[in-house]
Amino acid sequence: TISGLGLWASFLLKSGFALIGFSAYFIAVTTYFDIDMEMLVLSMSALVLITIVNILGVKKVKAIQTPVLILTLGMLLLTCGAAFFSADFDGARPFKAAFDTDLWTLAETSAFVFVAYAGVTKVAAIGGEVKDPEKNLPAGMLLSLLIATVLYALIAYLMMAAIPGTWWEADGKVVENPIFVFAEHVAGTEFGIFAAIISVLAMISMALAGILASSRFLFAMGQDKLLPPALERVHEKYETPHWPIIVTGVAMGLAIFFVPLKDVVKLASGFKIMIFIMINTCVIILRQTSDRHEWNPSYKGALYPFMQLWGILAGLFLIYFIGDKAFIGASAAIVAGLLTYYLYGWKHAKIKKTPFHSFIGRDFKGRDD
Repeated sequence: TISGLGLWASFLLKSGFALIGFSAYFIAVTTYFDIDMEMLVLSMSALVLITIVNILGVKKVKAIQTPVLILTLGMLLLTCGAAFFSADFDGARPFKAAFDTDLWTLAETSAFVFVAYAGVTKVAAIGGEVKDPEKNLPAGMLLSLLIATVLYALIAYLMMAAIPGTWWEADGKVVENPIFVFAEHVAGTEFGIFAAIISVLAMISMALAGILASSRFLFAMGQDKLLPPALERVHEKYETPHWPIIVTGVAMGLAIFFVPLKDVVKLASGFKIMIFIMINTCVIILRQTSDRHEWNPSYKGALYPFMQLWGILAGLFLIYFIGDKAFIGASAAIVAGLLTYYLYGWKHAKIKKTPFHSFIGRDFKGRDD
């Protein structure tokens, strides 16, 4: 229950961040074309639209995401290519700046942007809709992690190498549309506006996938009787869990309306790091009790248990550097999960002996009523 609500919250907060964050790129577009628009209204309108698309089904989501992904990758590669020919390009600049930064600042920044890796496990939320999941899920996760890491590192390096000075700050505030600034600097204003438009589409697409993934956790918890039965119902026509999608959309709307952007990022990163800690802990428990439970996965993580222990310790280290917002987020997930379980789930779910009970050596008698 704790992990289910934590994953749901982390994905919806990341999606909320996307719908808040794209306004900085949209402002660049509206300023260029001299158009006046209310950003909050635009964000909420986009939220309503992507909620409806999710209710219509996974195929509709895929039909939108695939071309947006291709356009986004194409734009990023063109921008990176143009950076090499920039008059201000200095390949040594990023290394100089890196060594001028202390380890603690680096750790704090790493923890702050950790939410960017939420997509690595997002695919697991729709594992039941993936063909040959034992093969495709681990392959998809590892491939997405590799591609994302290479892209993040390459773009960050080229941004610093191509643009001199402290360009990431303007009027005492952090620049919230770095891809636009990067593209405009290396390829001109028109290409910068094109990059801003693609960035808006990419962030809306990210929110679209976020609702798809996060709603499935409420759906699964409804099926396990940990949440009310309405959340396990599937739409007769579209065959989608419409109530979990709607609840997730409403929660995202509340986050957009009430939570500041920086706090959204910190809360989402805190949730995500906590979930990765729990995932690594679960892997250890499952592996240690595999002889007492039916669990024979075709894929097993490498370097067990050192990789998992490193994930747990590194996660705790990062949560410390995010600060109080991470502790608030992690604590909120734990408290909400415990309350949900003991106030509702315990009375309705089928309680059976789990690998955790075997791991701690507890003699547990299940309840199937």
